Amino acid sequence: MTSYPVARASLDALFDEATKHVIPIYWRNPRKGMRQMTGATCFCLNLGQREVCITADHVYAQYVADQAHLEEQDLRYVLVGERQFRIDEHIIDHDDRLDTATLDLSAAEISSPRLSKVAHTPNQWPPECPEVGETLLFVGYPRCEREWDGGIDLVAGMGRVALEATSVSDQKILCNFDFEERVEMVGAIAASALEVFGGISGSPAWRIVSTPGQNPTIALAGMVVEATDCLLIVQRLDCVGGDGRLLRP
Repeated sequence: MTSYPVARASLDALFDEATKHVIPIYWRNPRKGMRQMTGATCFCLNLGQREVCITADHVYAQYVADQAHLEEQDLRYVLVGERQFRIDEHIIDHDDRLDTATLDLSAAEISSPRLSKVAHTPNQWPPECPEVGETLLFVGYPRCEREWDGGIDLVAGMGRVALEATSVSDQKILCNFDFEERVEMVGAIAASALEVFGGISGSPAWRIVSTPGQNPTIALAGMVVEATDCLLIVQRLDCVGGDGRLLRP
């Protein structure tokens, strides 16, 4: 079980801070019917040269595959947050081997009332790698549904969890966890409604930075690229350049 390095009240404040930078992505999947949407997560960063949103490339690939089966009128359900958004028209770069995709969103779009998000400015780039045993925070959107009641109401379920890094390499960070016990859902969709935690793909992983005499803060560590019922796989983001383009080996 994860032992938190800060008090619960401070942990909640850190989760709230992390949520400011994280956005749900969801679109209609013709294979799932009219109610359940395909969902994933992205997050906003200010890299100095530009502001970008980052998600996993397999999220982008699934989006492209699903769009091939949709009629033009259904494309209005491709949303980032509460904003209609064609991901393919905003792509900066993507790579399946790196499982990373970057999207072009302006500061005005990120902070607009329909998103109300803030781009996180890392204190260093690439992000510092966590150590084994260090606590990481995750906030993402593992599920989205459409409710029909005289119209369409999109309900995104936000999940958050604190986990210890159990393995760290040059490219990946692994975190073991018990899905049923550890995930805290915030909002209308309960954890019991989830079969998998897959919609958290594209979510950032945050380190907790503690400085004597100051409130703890968060620092980016990487991005979730795979989730099972007992493991989160986090990819380090050394491959993302300051202009949002990917640095291929």
